[in-house]
Amino acid sequence: MEQDEHIVSFLIQCAPQRVTFLSQLLHQPPTQEVTHSEQVGKIVVVMATTCREMVSNFLNDTLHLTGVFSVNLIYHHCERASELDRNMS
Repeated sequence: MEQDEHIVSFLIQCAPQRVTFLSQLLHQPPTQEVTHSEQVGKIVVVMATTCREMVSNFLNDTLHLTGVFSVNLIYHHCERASELDRNMS
């Protein structure tokens, strides 16, 4: 059975003094990448995974980190891996 690929982005709002620490903690290649952070307390994380549970676990686990105020799922795309590799012409 072919696996689905999940491409997901999150916006995390946190205490400004925790941005650097949380950005380092949440940057977990190859599945997670911090693509943007602002010292005012905002972090954007993009995740690519074949495991749907990783998406919900990330959301729940991150919400319980010290200094995190909210975690919002901004974008979620799910598609068969073979379709992502297909030529779009």
